Amino acid sequence: MAVIYYVAMISHQGLIRIFPRFKTNTVGRRGASPTSLNDMEWWSLGQHFGLSTPLLDWSRSPYVSLYFSLISQTLPESGYHALWVFSPVAFHDLHINQDHRVESEDESIRFIHDALCEENQRVISQGGVFTLTPNGEDIDEFIPKVLNLNGHAPVLYKIKIPMSNRDDFLRHLESMNVHSGTLFPDLIGAADLANRQLEKEKTLLLRRKSDSFADRLLSLNLYHETPNK
Repeated sequence: MAVIYYVAMISHQGLIRIFPRFKTNTVGRRGASPTSLNDMEWWSLGQHFGLSTPLLDWSRSPYVSLYFSLISQTLPESGYHALWVFSPVAFHDLHINQDHRVESEDESIRFIHDALCEENQRVISQGGVFTLTPNGEDIDEFIPKVLNLNGHAPVLYKIKIPMSNRDDFLRHLESMNVHSGTLFPDLIGAADLANRQLEKEKTLLLRRKSDSFADRLLSLNLYHETPNK
């Protein structure tokens, strides 16, 4: 399971206050006869439309997560993009076999797999699941507080991807049908896909002008032979 993005930095109490406001603001905007949602379904719906929530958004698919980690064209200060990987199975196994430093489920990481609703096609298309930590604490800071990881494989780790590999990785993902058009089944997805297609045209033109592109073509012996008659 790999991370897509972290929640916005906002206090836990602020998130609690924003929740009823969001529900009130959706009145008349959910279509005719909207279905009743539980709290987690409300948080999930809001998350995928830009609401600041206490949920941490993940995907079951490493390819979907890789796409989200790379889609920004902004050059990170570090020079690389990051893909976070989390194993809830490993966390659970360690947690039940070690002396607990928490006394209830509400004081540990909650795994939310069923926060789905008809209006949230995005979470379905993205294979979305969520984690919830006490008081919205960063998961990478919370795990060492409740687990002794000495001698164990990590349950949360980061894969660094150089910015120079971004376009190649995105092109491979797009060949597997992982792109904005499939992950955002709405008009926003259609617009993002068109923007990405324009970006691909620009990067391809730049590649063709580079010496390395010409050298690679020549090294692959890509040419036609005249058939013998």
